[in-house]
Amino acid sequence: MASPAPAPLKDAGAALEGRLRRPPLQAHRRVRAPAERPAVSTEAGGGPLVVRKVSYAEGRSNVIVEYPGTVPGRVVSFVGMHMDVVPANPSEWDFDPFSLTFDSEDKDKLRGRGTTDCLGHVALVAQLMRRLGEVKPPLKHSVIAVFIANEENSSVTGIGVDGLVKDGLLDKLKTGPLFWIDTADKQPCIGTGGMIPWHLKATGKLFHSGLAHKVKLGCSF
Repeated sequence: MASPAPAPLKDAGAALEGRLRRPPLQAHRRVRAPAERPAVSTEAGGGPLVVRKVSYAEGRSNVIVEYPGTVPGRVVSFVGMHMDVVPANPSEWDFDPFSLTFDSEDKDKLRGRGTTDCLGHVALVAQLMRRLGEVKPPLKHSVIAVFIANEENSSVTGIGVDGLVKDGLLDKLKTGPLFWIDTADKQPCIGTGGMIPWHLKATGKLFHSGLAHKVKLGCSF
């Protein structure tokens, strides 16, 4: 039997439970947003976070949150936390998928629709960015979180990370490490993948392929 979430996780839990009760995925008509939308800064409210909301379909928004660093071009980013989840039929679940609870046998395990894929990660990274905005540590690198609108429904394209890439809104992430934050049925998870850009220059003789014992390679690395 599941038990209510303890008080220390109420902040993340409240936001997560609101997402749990969202209706199942629906196909949305693509509505292109202007290529350039002004970023909204929370500095007016006393915080350093720069928040940008980008929508390509009504009711489906991507959110880019940046904590600016002190050195231009230095960045570390967290991408892939998607705010959509798969549909759920309560009769097929062993517990209520639309309520956020803890497993009675494992108090470290949250249960509910999308807790691991991927609303738990949405809550985790949202709390990270919130904490940066509160503490205001002096960082050389900018920290950027990209919450995406669509990942589960492959029949609808261009409204999630693919739309952001097409419009060049993630180009600045190329100058630093990028961690893709998305997983299923794994708890806890901090990062499931990463990307660091690098270059390789080769000099020597251009060749194609052949048998190793018959070909004298003229390429050095």
